[in-house]
Amino acid sequence: MKDVIGKDVKSFTYPFELLAKDFGIVGVMAQAVAFPGHPYMLQYNVVDLGLDANKKPNAKVEIKVLDEAGKEVGAPALSNYPTDLPEIDLVKSNFIPIDFPIFPNRAGRFNVEITVVDNLRKRTASIRYPLNVLDIGAIAGK
Repeated sequence: MKDVIGKDVKSFTYPFELLAKDFGIVGVMAQAVAFPGHPYMLQYNVVDLGLDANKKPNAKVEIKVLDEAGKEVGAPALSNYPTDLPEIDLVKSNFIPIDFPIFPNRAGRFNVEITVVDNLRKRTASIRYPLNVLDIGAIAGK
């Protein structure tokens, strides 16, 4: 990088490790804050599912919303592949983009948990992240 005014040139090196391609959940995009009554969109991708002789996966995706105590606040959302699979050529690109809406109905601290089970390879991938639903009225002092 060059400092245009001071004419100084600096550089840095940041080492990183590139992991081998493998089954899992990647590219998670989820805001950490939501508001009651406002739609909230969770986006993520499932990669490298095992495929059978017909080039179809056999997998289950489960999304749970848990309260602070770890109790489910509703029934989990379930998807089964290939039944619920969008039109994607998994042989060409074994990458499934998923958009999942959550509709917060009350303020509180929650955790969102995504679990993907690849039944063909007998593997499981899961992530959990916090979601804070804020009451706008309480913040504004109303």
